[in-house]
Amino acid sequence: MDGWGHIYGLLATACGYTYPVIDEMTLFDFEELTKYWVEHPPLHILVGACLGVGKHRWPTVSGPDRARGTDANLDAVLAELGPGFGAGDVHAGLAAVVLNIAELRRRVGRD
Repeated sequence: MDGWGHIYGLLATACGYTYPVIDEMTLFDFEELTKYWVEHPPLHILVGACLGVGKHRWPTVSGPDRARGTDANLDAVLAELGPGFGAGDVHAGLAAVVLNIAELRRRVGRD
C-alpha cells in the first residue's frame, strides 16, 4: 500500500470519513489531525500496538483466489492473530436481540 492508501485508510478508519470527504481535505487538515493523534492516538492504533499488529506484512493473494478467498488463507491469518480470533460462531452465548421498544422499556422498569 502506498502513502496515499495509508492516509485514506487512517482517515476512513479513525474518523469515519468517506473518500469524497477525504478528497476535499488538504494536507494541512491531515497534519492538524496527526498532531492531535500524537497526544491522543486513535483506539485502533493503540490496540494494534498492544497486540503487535502491523509489524509484518501479510501475504498477498493473487489470481482467482483473490476474488473468492480461501479457507486455508483465512485460517492462516486467524492463526497469526492468536487466540480469540477463531472462525467459530461469534454470536455464541449472546442473548437474543430485542427490537421491541415497549419490551426494552419494560425490562429496564420504564413502563
